[in-house]
Amino acid sequence: MKAPSPLCRVLCGSREDVAKCARFAVEHKLPIVARGSGHQYGGLCLAEGALVVDMSRLKRVEVDVESGTALVEPGVNTLELRNATQPYGLHFPGGHISPVGISGFILGAFLGLVTQFTVSLHPVPAEIPCITAIFPLAAADQVGAFFRPFYEECPQSVEPSMAFTCTSPEDGNKPVVIISCSAFVADCPEIQECYNKLRALLPSKRIVLHDGLLPLGSALGMLDAGWDWPGLCLYGHGMFVATKSLEGEALQQIIQHATDMTSPRSLLLVCPSAPSSTDLHGSSLSYRDCLFVVAYSMWPRTSAGPEADGDVAHAAWVSSAREALQPVVLGCYMNEVMHDRPGQIESCYSQATLAGLRQLKLKVDPHGLLRPLR
Repeated sequence: MKAPSPLCRVLCGSREDVAKCARFAVEHKLPIVARGSGHQYGGLCLAEGALVVDMSRLKRVEVDVESGTALVEPGVNTLELRNATQPYGLHFPGGHISPVGISGFILGAFLGLVTQFTVSLHPVPAEIPCITAIFPLAAADQVGAFFRPFYEECPQSVEPSMAFTCTSPEDGNKPVVIISCSAFVADCPEIQECYNKLRALLPSKRIVLHDGLLPLGSALGMLDAGWDWPGLCLYGHGMFVATKSLEGEALQQIIQHATDMTSPRSLLLVCPSAPSSTDLHGSSLSYRDCLFVVAYSMWPRTSAGPEADGDVAHAAWVSSAREALQPVVLGCYMNEVMHDRPGQIESCYSQATLAGLRQLKLKVDPHGLLRPLR
């Protein structure tokens, strides 16, 4: 896949700079794309011959404790917002890793030029109850069969996830399956009753159990190390599936692809999608109250180059997982697909939502300078 070649990139220092770029693009009929803090790793902030409006320097955060909101500029990432809100005991439920960009997370990667957001914050204790159980991949059938009913019975305040990956190189890159839970409330009997089910799962086969209160920042940063190392190459695909479909053939395909990983750094993650308990008016996120399954192929870039590093095989593993799960896929997530094939945007929205987004684009972009919704 050849990366698009933009005409130029403008590193904006203010909202006024962004407005000037937009006016310049309209005047000269230039395609225009936005870059916030780089959440969409598939390269949607690049377009052939386009003016790239880079807003990564716009990092203002203003917390309004009284209203429980924060004004956030588009260059802010999840860690920076967390650091701004945590002193007030407040939290915005952002991405699963600290570098996730807030603007891409909210917008779904690329829709227009937005210079500030107002987000709702939620009270969260300084320490939250967490539990992580790690099992050898040989126990995947039993762990996988446990996860779906466990997930369905968890209180709404608990976020459970299941991950297939390998241990660190220091621990021998052993393939494992992990169930992890974080509860975004103070510890209580309801949380412990939920966690007791995981504590009782296959104790004779379990490699390790981490269990107890963790500082909020530590709990939310547990995955960061896996995404922050020199020479990281990544190819991924994220899919929404109905919770009930995580059984039988679909579950076996996930386990089989975990067995067939082409890199010990790779990850197959099963976690909750967004809930529908919020006001959905105007939301572009079509798939809620389901599971999010994502295959991340991650491998190191070496001096030997792409062919020797196995780029084709690593990408093919993700494509194979995508095709294997297609019968149960409801849709995809714009930030977690690679845009190297047609039809990806259509797979990320319901027909009604996509029609609404296209109407909105016609209204705000009559010259057709923003990226097409196709």
